[in-house]
Amino acid sequence: MQTVAERPRLALAIPAERWLLGIVVMLLPLRELSPVLRSVLSPGVILSAPLLVVAVSRLGRYKYGWMLGITYLAVLVTAPLLWITPGGREIQWGYGWLAILTLFVSFVHLVVLLWARDRIGTRLTLALYAIGMICQVILTLDHTNDNAWKFGLAVPITLLGLVIASRGRPFWSVLVLLAVAYVSILCGFRSFVAFAIVAVIGWVWNARSNLRSGWKLVGFAAVGVLAYWAGTQAALAGWLGERNRIVTEQQIEAAGSVIAGGRVESTASFALFAARPIGIGPGVLPLPSDIAVGETALVGRGVNIDGQYVNDYLFGAGVKLHSIVADLWVNYGLIGLALALLLAWITIRALVRALSDRATPIITFFLIVVVLWDLAFSPIGTNLWETILALAMLLPMSLTRNGIDESVPAPNHMSASFDESAINQHATATKVQFSVNSQPRVKLNADY
Repeated sequence: MQTVAERPRLALAIPAERWLLGIVVMLLPLRELSPVLRSVLSPGVILSAPLLVVAVSRLGRYKYGWMLGITYLAVLVTAPLLWITPGGREIQWGYGWLAILTLFVSFVHLVVLLWARDRIGTRLTLALYAIGMICQVILTLDHTNDNAWKFGLAVPITLLGLVIASRGRPFWSVLVLLAVAYVSILCGFRSFVAFAIVAVIGWVWNARSNLRSGWKLVGFAAVGVLAYWAGTQAALAGWLGERNRIVTEQQIEAAGSVIAGGRVESTASFALFAARPIGIGPGVLPLPSDIAVGETALVGRGVNIDGQYVNDYLFGAGVKLHSIVADLWVNYGLIGLALALLLAWITIRALVRALSDRATPIITFFLIVVVLWDLAFSPIGTNLWETILALAMLLPMSLTRNGIDESVPAPNHMSASFDESAINQHATATKVQFSVNSQPRVKLNADY
């Protein structure tokens, strides 16, 4: 019988490879240290350039890997075609090429993270990238609007805390999320409070319920709705602080709900899509008619269209819709929208898999909640990187040619806490089944 310890992919990576990968992963989000194009490039991206062919070749080890790669390529090839038919719109070439470069760099992040996850383990990859994100925020504190927690530190610190806590009992992971929820209340980060609470309740629901995964999915959605309602009531009652109470009241008065009042850009997104389904294009400035369509929709939500946010952010240098899905469509066209829908599909499939196993760790639910929120309501310029990180950690391994399900991550050999005993623990946690052709099939309960 073949055990996990005997599998070739669990052989130790050579020291040079694992240290190089660890350094590259930590430097990926550190754009402030880049000698050029600091808004996009980083030392990690530059160092990974000669390794890119090897990293891309690893896409086949992951389910949906080649589908993602081909879709990314299609977007990069077809996005410039929107410059051919701008419909009289002015093109900012520098911004346009920067938008295309941003998408390519996000693909570099994805393939390098997947390679690192395969070679040095999921936990270490996640921890190193989170450390790099924290360093990036520290180096750019002047860009955080005097709220570093809300505009940079919340996600990486939470991920780092969950990675550390995942080595112990689940209680510690719950404690981490409750702690960051409390800090988020103090810092006026209402959505992050919901992330933490939904992840905790979703994990408890999954671990304690004996229902099928389909019914669990319905229950998880109900948990999200319930958390939204309870959070709104708590904010209106002042339990989340005076500032949150005032903002919540204003949003409900203006649009009828917190989401509709807080993320008014969705109205403009739907209106613009109805008017020009093919998208506008990277770096393409909107026509007065485009702006009129968006502003008309915003007025229906009670938004002051004379404000700086509408004129300078939404319809200033291009069109920014404060949603990764909408931004992928408006900048890269229908193929960009297809990429966004593929990312959403992968995340939903990850949620279904998570709900099919009662041993799924809490960090998985947190990553899923973050991705779903970012795709719907977060700007691509600032939240694309954390979304790619989460997706790289959620992507399932593919079956190998000999029928082995490679959902077991390689042990974390760069950490002193991982040794041969870790491999034995993986083997103990693994169920070996035999197919008709007597080839072993290995299934792991959790990837963390």
